[in-house]
Parts: sequence; structure tokens; C-alpha cells
Amino acid sequence: MKSRNLMQSIGYAWEGLCYAFQTQRNMRIHTVFAVLALLAAYALGLNTGELAILLLTIFLVMGAELFNTAIETTVDLCTSEYNYLARRAKNVAAAAVLVSAFMAVLIGCFLFGPHVVRIWISLRR
Repeated sequence: MKSRNLMQSIGYAWEGLCYAFQTQRNMRIHTVFAVLALLAAYALGLNTGELAILLLTIFLVMGAELFNTAIETTVDLCTSEYNYLARRAKNVAAAAVLVSAFMAVLIGCFLFGPHVVRIWISLRR
């Protein structure tokens, strides 16, 4: 499937994104947490730099999930039988998503932590 123009390329990419969202539970979970994080960012008044870091983190996790889906789909295309190497490839791809999600949680703590502490202190006074 070779695209003839930019709009067709974007259409194919959109189709892939929709496929991942429709078929991958974790993609939907990442989306829910991304929306919650963006709502929290708005409520806490994150500045432009903090918001940029948050958006970069969200898109990195989503990208990792998309790569994981592509790898799993490719492995499934290559073999329908159990294969140790196929399992290893899928597990390593899933681990990449896990590592990026863990990184996102840490970044969230750094971004939201000071704001939450500030609010907590002001409520205790």
C-alpha cells in the first residue's frame, strides 16, 4: 500500500490509529489517563513548559503503544503457531510500553507534585 500523496499518507496513518484504538485495550487506557492528566494540568494551572513536557510524555507513551501493536501484528502475520522467538519479540515490545508508562508516571509526579503540595499546604492553613 503505497501512498500517492500526503493526504493519502495521513489517511493511512489515521486508519492505523483508529485500528489501535478499536482493538487495543491498553491504547484506550492510555487515552483515558492522557485525558485525565490534561484535565488535571488545566485544573492545577501548569505553565507552558510543564504542559509541553506533559504532552511530549503522553505522545511518547502512545507512540510506544502503536509500535507495540505494529510489532505484535507483524509477528502474528509471520506465524500462527507458538514460537519462542515470536513470544520474546512480543514481550520485549510490551516491555517498551511498560517502561515508557513508568517514565510517564514519574514525570507526572514531578509535574503535578509541587502543585498538589502547594494546594495541600494552603488547605491546611
